[in-house]
Amino acid sequence: MSETRIEHIIIPANFEHSGVHRLEADVPWYCIYCGATRGEPHQGLSFDGSRRPAVTMWLNPCGHVESYEAIRSWLKVHRVGRRAEGQWSL
Repeated sequence: MSETRIEHIIIPANFEHSGVHRLEADVPWYCIYCGATRGEPHQGLSFDGSRRPAVTMWLNPCGHVESYEAIRSWLKVHRVGRRAEGQWSL
């Protein structure tokens, strides 16, 4: 049995992040919709107004698009420890 791959991601902490509010989390590296392995993570830019913070991005080979809002909701449901704006919370 193989171990579940875990990746550290950085995503906007909320929809209107003002370019500064971010959330960091260690997440199992599978699609939240079908369970297939996610694509390789890479650094990209989010955009909210005039600021463009660095975030983690990926393309799923299964074709599902996991929005940052969907990832934040998944984190809440699964109670995965995460750090938002420098503070750890659940």
